[in-house]
Amino acid sequence: MPAITTATPTPGPGDPGYQPADNRVTTKTLGQDDFLKLLIAQFTHQDPLNPKSDTDYIGQMANFSNLEMTKGMSNEFAMLRAGSMIGRQVQVQTNPDSATGELPQTLSGVVSEVRSIEGKPVLLINGGRYTLQQVLSISQPPAPAADTQERVAQYAVSQ
Repeated sequence: MPAITTATPTPGPGDPGYQPADNRVTTKTLGQDDFLKLLIAQFTHQDPLNPKSDTDYIGQMANFSNLEMTKGMSNEFAMLRAGSMIGRQVQVQTNPDSATGELPQTLSGVVSEVRSIEGKPVLLINGGRYTLQQVLSISQPPAPAADTQERVAQYAVSQ
């Protein structure tokens, strides 16, 4: 058996030369790629004398498939909810800007369009983009001015 000749200790949080790794990317959820990596790791490291049954893997795949379908339905419901706001008066809260020190503000306007950006619905209000989480209230749009109603009625009669 080979002997270990030298060992280099890794600095920890209490050591003077310790610097935390800032280049790590953390996520809150596991994706399909992560699931497949775990499945391959299970196959690779399982005990050949006591292998897992196929039903265990099929159950895991079914659960993951259900999770993916539920996630997709959640995204579709969010788009439907956002689409139902088109033409409606909404009140939104802006995000604070830490660079300028600007505090959140409450803005009001009519939703003119809904876009899907990175799979998430985004409302266009007065030229600005806002998420569903920023919506504070939804109401009917303000009634048009009386002279506008008269012009619309005159136009309809002239046609």
